[in-house]
Order: sequence, then C-alpha cells, then structure tokens
Amino acid sequence: MARFLAVRWNGRALRFACADADRGGRLKLVDAGLRLPADPQSATAAADLLRSVVQETRCEKQRLLILIGRGAIESTTFDVPPATDDELPSLVQNLALQNLPGLTDESALDFIAYPARADGTRTVSAMAIMAEEQSQIRALRESSGCRNTAILAAPHALRAFTAVREATAWTPDMAGAWDGQTPVDTTLLVARGEEQADVLVSTNGLPLLSRTIRLPKGMPQSDAAQFLIGETQRTLISAGGHLAQRTRISRVVLIGAAEETQGLAQTFADHYQCAVEHVSVLDLAMDVAANSPETAPDTADYAPLLAAISEAARGIRPAIDFAAPRRPQPPRSRRGRWLALAAGSLLLIGGGGAYVRAQFEEIDEENQRLAERLQELNELIRDTEPRRALVTAMTAWEKNRFSWPDELLDLTTRIPARPGITVQQLSVAAAGPGTSVATFSGIGRPPELIAQMERSLRDERHDIRIPGIREQLVGKELQGSFQATLTIRNAGRPEPATKARVQP
Repeated sequence: MARFLAVRWNGRALRFACADADRGGRLKLVDAGLRLPADPQSATAAADLLRSVVQETRCEKQRLLILIGRGAIESTTFDVPPATDDELPSLVQNLALQNLPGLTDESALDFIAYPARADGTRTVSAMAIMAEEQSQIRALRESSGCRNTAILAAPHALRAFTAVREATAWTPDMAGAWDGQTPVDTTLLVARGEEQADVLVSTNGLPLLSRTIRLPKGMPQSDAAQFLIGETQRTLISAGGHLAQRTRISRVVLIGAAEETQGLAQTFADHYQCAVEHVSVLDLAMDVAANSPETAPDTADYAPLLAAISEAARGIRPAIDFAAPRRPQPPRSRRGRWLALAAGSLLLIGGGGAYVRAQFEEIDEENQRLAERLQELNELIRDTEPRRALVTAMTAWEKNRFSWPDELLDLTTRIPARPGITVQQLSVAAAGPGTSVATFSGIGRPPELIAQMERSLRDERHDIRIPGIREQLVGKELQGSFQATLTIRNAGRPEPATKARVQP
C-alpha cells in the first residue's frame, strides 16, 4: 500500500489527513487532525505547520496533495475551434491569456476540456491560481520537502464519492449528446463542514461547476440548509450561460456526519424533486474501528482530503492539477535519430551521402509542415475572433430575449381566475442569461387553489417556490395569502400559450 498526505490551509489552520491506500482506493487512516499556528500573523505560519506535519507522519518521500478552495481559483470558460489533443494546450493558453486578467506565461494554468460537438468545436474551462495565492502555495510546496506534489481544487475531489456507474470514461460517440442545449442529468455533491461547504456539480465524473461556500458561524441547521440551496441555485443561475452543457439536477449526494447533514436531505429533495443520498466521509476508509476518534474524523471538512487520496491511489488523473498542468508539447524532432542512422550508414556502407541528404530533406519538410500548421492555427484564432465574438453576442441576446406578451398570457391561463386567485403585486427582474425571476403575492379563496396554481405553473421552463401560506378567516370564508417566486427560463423562441385553462 502506498502512503499519501493531503493538506488544506484555510488562512487560520492547517487540516491534514495521512492514509495508506490500495489500488482500489480503499484507505487505512494513519493520522488526521487540525494544526493551529503559534503565531497566526507570521508569514511562514502555514509553511512551518506543513513541515512539522510531514515530519510527524514521515511522508518526506511520499506523495503530497495540497488542496485549495474554489475561492482562490480564477476561471474562465470559452469555446475553441476543432483541434487535436496535442494542439489544444496551445490554443487554451493563448485564449486564457486574453480572458484572465493578470495571467502570465509563468502562472499555474490548467483546464478541463469537455466533449467535442458534432462540428468539432468544444468548450474549455481554464483555471489559474489567484496571484495573491501563488506565492503562498509555492512556499508550501517548497517547505514540505516532498518531491512528488499535486495542487488540486478541493471541490473536484468530491467526485470520488459518486457511484461506480458514474465513473465511466467519455468516448467520441458520446459527443452528440453535448449540443449545448439538451439538458443532461447531473449529480450535485455537497460536503457541509463546520465553517464552509464544498459544492460540486458533475456528470459521469466530469466536473461542470464547483464552489466553496463560507458558512456563517453558529448558523442553525435549518437556516444552513436554506442558505446552501440558495447559494447553490444562485451559482447555477449565474453560471448557466457559461456552462458547457445545460444541466438538470437528478441526484444529490450529501457528504458528512449525521449531525452535519441532519435536515439537509429533505430540504434538497423538496427543492430539486430528486433522490437524495447520504454518505459518510469514512465510507472510503477501511478498518475504521482500529483508529481512535482523533485519527478517524467523521466530518465533511475531511471529505476532499480523503477523496483526493482515494483518486490518487486509483491512478485517476485529477480534473485540475496546477503542479502538473496540461502544457503544450514541444515539437517532436527526429533530427538526432536520423543523424545517428546517417553516421552508422556512412561507417558501414560508405558513400551514403545521397541517403543522408534524403533523410535531412525529409526532416526539413516535416519541420516546414509543422511550421505551416502552427501558422494556420494562429491565423485561424485571429481571423475567427470577431465572428466568435459576434456569435457569442447574438447567442446571449437570443437566450435573453423574452416575448413578455406571450409569457404573461401563458401565466394568466395557468393561474386560476378571480375570485379564486387574486394577484396583488407582480415584479419581474433579470436573473442571468436567458433567465428572469417574477415575484408576486396574492390571495387564494379557498387556500387549496394556491397548491393547484403551484402545480400548474411548474414545468421544464418554470420553477416556482412558495415558502408558506397564511390562512385566515374573513367573515365566513377561509382564505390564504401567499408570496411566490417564479423562475422563468427562455425557450429560445416564443411559444404560443396553448396550455389548458385551469378552472377554480
């Protein structure tokens, strides 16, 4: 079994987990815990803590995994023209320099390339460590004394907790499903710790969206559940126009101890209308009973650490690794090989000058072909930039365009007529590309009509939330007052209101 050490510095303390792992990803915990610096204001506090942890666990010659929160990572998403896997790193590096301010050739940059579409184009999500974090990460890496180091995004490692059926590899015949419009089933993984929560949206083990959410200290569990759902939904709405594919949350996995996830399952199930599963952090470990409670912590704060160790033990390449990013490959040259063959021919045969010249000509032709190909790619990027910008602008405009007369007509046919439902206030505001949010309040007579209205308004383009209904007796009539929030997604083109009228 190989030994791994995973650490995460949050600016105040260093959390670590050391484990021996087999090739199946099953972990045997050696040590885990939280280390506080003697002088929190010291610039070398994190480096000193890491050095002492490496010495305590005797991991000087083992692999070190440094995890950083999503908030310390800058990212940008863009489309690239058809290119081979060898050509892709150069394209991404050139486009990332244009889209990420402050990025230089020396910055740690890695990317996730999503499956190609039918025309060969694909979406790429490029990520880089923020400038103020790079020096600290570099100091941690150098002070550890470990030669084999990986620098990972903490939320991405959570995919190790998904089922084996979601760990299938992408193949070229799956590209047709990635047309950018058809929603794909995705899994939402939430590791709710004491001070923060790591959130990952993935499909078939491929990260689509990740975030590290800071939780207010001492927040009740019920409030924390609503806060997490609100932040997750806000992130999905704001990033909807930049995702490689439209998503549909079909599965939720909550990671952590029972007291950490208590109440979260039902709240997420009611919101997303899908199956919710609960897994323990220690599901990746074996022989847990042999460890003391201090070395076998069952808390979601350790979930990314143990998940990263499990993936590393199974030989799975991280989605993002800033220590070993995907870099442009240097042009392959066979000059040395042909020179050796030519020298051998001269020694053995003699008079092989014509053969040697032929080999040199072939090398020159290959170099010329590669140079022309590189020039073609650079010109393609430069020539298509205005058209890509125009297509992006037109696509965004089309997604954001709403036919409000049709929308309002559709809403009036779905909402029961007066005096069943009386809408008192209605306000509409944009909420991201192709999405608007309508807020309205009203009165239902009787209150059961409010639930009927909620069912009628919910479909693939409309999501409605009614937090509560206040019932009161007016005269001899029972009525309920409500306030609703309706999320409206653009269908791409106006649709006639053909829904059946709801009768009170």
